[in-house]
Amino acid sequence: MQTLLLIVLAALTLTAAAFVHKRLATVAGRGAGLMLTRAILVLAGTGFGWAALRYAAISPEPLSTLDRLLVFASAFGMVHVPGMFILLLKRWRRDDE
Repeated sequence: MQTLLLIVLAALTLTAAAFVHKRLATVAGRGAGLMLTRAILVLAGTGFGWAALRYAAISPEPLSTLDRLLVFASAFGMVHVPGMFILLLKRWRRDDE
């Protein structure tokens, strides 16, 4: 059951990450600004994923390798969720104009 929930969470958050990286070029433009923004998101996601793995290591039952990968992927994608909402709001505002 735990693995199934982690799969669903990882799928949702990685979808948010893919959406952000796809739509980012329309907001940040092309070039250095886009690359910097993507690099910051990837570094923050990697750091948050590492921290989540460290926290998951103290769980009462040991996690399987798949579960550890899913925890990292979920945390990586979670960093992108606020950006997804911001990009969605910008898109909706632009569509209303």
